[in-house]
Amino acid sequence: MEKHDPKIKNCSKCGKTFECLHTADCWCMEYDISPENLKLLQETFSDCLCPDCLEGYSTGKKKTRS
Repeated sequence: MEKHDPKIKNCSKCGKTFECLHTADCWCMEYDISPENLKLLQETFSDCLCPDCLEGYSTGKKKTRS
């Protein structure tokens, strides 16, 4: 499995610094975002959001698979 170094980014909403993997293993993939909110995020922001801001658009965290 290929290892990806995290990228340091600034949140498109609040400007806070956070780490992004830009892969399916990134922390953001843990959040459940409705199709409506996903569309809103894509239309409103040019890049990723920090965990605090993304949580506001989430319906919660996805359940982990057993």
